[in-house]
Amino acid sequence: FKNGEQGILNYVLNEQWRSGKARIARIPLMRWPPYGMQQLDAHAISMKASPPLVVHWAGIKKVRQRDMVGADVLAFFENEYYKRLPAGTSRRILAGSQYVLSAWSHRAHSRARLAFQRLTNTEAR
Repeated sequence: FKNGEQGILNYVLNEQWRSGKARIARIPLMRWPPYGMQQLDAHAISMKASPPLVVHWAGIKKVRQRDMVGADVLAFFENEYYKRLPAGTSRRILAGSQYVLSAWSHRAHSRARLAFQRLTNTEAR
């Protein structure tokens, strides 16, 4: 949906349901890795034995992907994505390396900035 269309769809569907013109079922189909990945792992997905779900990773990504909840599922779908691209393996390695370098650079910059602020803070003296 384009921006703004989801609200319109929600309104129309709810009005159709209220007037009895539509039947709507609510099905739990979303998984947020920090809150549970029940019945969902990379092996089950690859064997087409997992339930049809949407997985939503929200929040800050860990520097090492394997430290994340549901890392096997994320790695499975990354592999599927990158193997369809030209030079996919190289591109995947490059993307992962860029993220790690960016995270390390941000951490070093933050620490340096805080150290500088401590050194130049005249109010605490």
